[in-house]
Amino acid sequence: MPSAIRPRKTAPRASAAKPKFSANAATVLKTKILALKPAVLKSGAGPPKVLGAKAKVAISAAMLKAGSVNGESAEIAPAKPNPQDLKKAFEFVSSVAGRKGLKVVKSLGDGATDETVEKQTGFKVSEVRHLLNVLHNRGIVEYTREKNMTTGWFTYTWKFNLDRSTKNFLAAKLKRHEALSAALARESTTQFYACPKGCTRLDFAEASEKEFKCACGKKLAFQDNAKRLVELKDELEAIRGLLANSNAKL
Repeated sequence: MPSAIRPRKTAPRASAAKPKFSANAATVLKTKILALKPAVLKSGAGPPKVLGAKAKVAISAAMLKAGSVNGESAEIAPAKPNPQDLKKAFEFVSSVAGRKGLKVVKSLGDGATDETVEKQTGFKVSEVRHLLNVLHNRGIVEYTREKNMTTGWFTYTWKFNLDRSTKNFLAAKLKRHEALSAALARESTTQFYACPKGCTRLDFAEASEKEFKCACGKKLAFQDNAKRLVELKDELEAIRGLLANSNAKL
């Protein structure tokens, strides 16, 4: 009698790796599929094994919009910064670290090491590091560091923090507004006497105590501060306009 045919053993099929979706991406994808064919998902069942070409195209588009294709994150172009925010931030950078500091910030791009900044700016690496530390102390730049496991050295990658720079700029303007307001109040209600050589400037009470004489021997003369008042008012108006456009509270 012929021997019984033994059933052929087959290796179990390896389950395909499931694409990793964020909760939000999965929700968007599911919504897109349901919109395409309401009967596709029922009681938690997944998509049918066989899909038409149109369905595949639509699902791929939904996956792309959800931020993932074939389980890999799709690269999304970063939003362009607001030109007005850049202008404010760059003004703040210049006030903190001058033109050299601004040049360093503009050379950072999406992230750069101090050696890269050195090549792009032409500054010595010691000066680059000093400027980066000054900017970091004012919240303008930030860094990430990566350790080389072979050498033990750390590599620092620096980035420009536009959002924090803009907020710090507005905070500095608010502080300046307070100082100017106090100065305007004093200038508007006080008489000043100054040395013709520019040594000192005193209010009436202080000048009286000095018998209207400067330490250099010159006589203190009354000073018309009308020009100073105009300068203070103009700067205050400029700051108020800036803060109003930025919805900052005075």
